[in-house]
Amino acid sequence: MVLICGYCFLSCTSENDTLLYSKSEKIADVNLFKNLNISEFRNPKSLTGTFSSFLTKSNEFIIYTETNESKEIFILQDFNSIKSIENIKNVVFLDDFLIVFNQQGEIYYIYVNREDIALKNSNIKSNFKGKSLNEEKVNGLIYLSYPISDDFIDIQNIKNTESVVQYISNNYNRSCQSGGSGSTSCSYGGGSTGCSVSCGGGYYACCSVGIGGNSCYCVKER
Repeated sequence: MVLICGYCFLSCTSENDTLLYSKSEKIADVNLFKNLNISEFRNPKSLTGTFSSFLTKSNEFIIYTETNESKEIFILQDFNSIKSIENIKNVVFLDDFLIVFNQQGEIYYIYVNREDIALKNSNIKSNFKGKSLNEEKVNGLIYLSYPISDDFIDIQNIKNTESVVQYISNNYNRSCQSGGSGSTSCSYGGGSTGCSVSCGGGYYACCSVGIGGNSCYCVKER
């Protein structure tokens, strides 16, 4: 069943005057994932609609959209081989994996560079037999959700920063209240104030609760 809200919040971007709006749907209703055991994942998410995407100077690839309730951000840290994903129409987030579909029918299969997710990787890939995948390993996969009323999280604000991760962690909460050295993942909250992060080798996960919202990110081990 597709979850469609009665009122749509629309926001403009100056880049191309595209209206950004997406709707949430149950991953079990996405045809490619009907055989996937969704209970294995902490914070699964599927969004279909219009997205903005860009690469920061810190090599973070950002995917941004809005629903009628929240501002949704996906951050890929150390995004190397694929420099651009354009015309995005659907994003499926599965903790350590992000599957992105564009309007041209291309599929981008992105996952965290970590050996312990090999079994899940195999299970998810089994849904794509016979399909061509653009694969990318990243050192950090972050999902953030903020209330639609949050003026601090604005598409133009985050486009103008060198690092979205630094921008959010500096302005919400710098402390690491969950995760920490040795942790590969953590999450906080839910709904329009939730966040989740999965980190690759050489990084640890950090999650914190702030007055304005939650923040999740990867930190390089020293």
